[in-house]
Amino acid sequence: SLEARGELALLDETLKALPSNLRLAWSLRYVEGEKLESVAFLMKKSLSTTKRYLAAAEERIQQRVAIEPVGEEVGR
Repeated sequence: SLEARGELALLDETLKALPSNLRLAWSLRYVEGEKLESVAFLMKKSLSTTKRYLAAAEERIQQRVAIEPVGEEVGR
């Protein structure tokens, strides 16, 4: 639908505006479907840092895009 395309365009714009570390963590987790541990390993970061990256990315995305949270809650 036209509305869905608009939301996807806004999501794409929002992702491009994220700092690269947040964008990479979010993309690996939710686009590529990697497990948290795999995202941490691939990024050479601790699990807690990876969770913080995902939470920060999700917060920024939610501020700009009116969609439901993606995946399970991060870091809880």
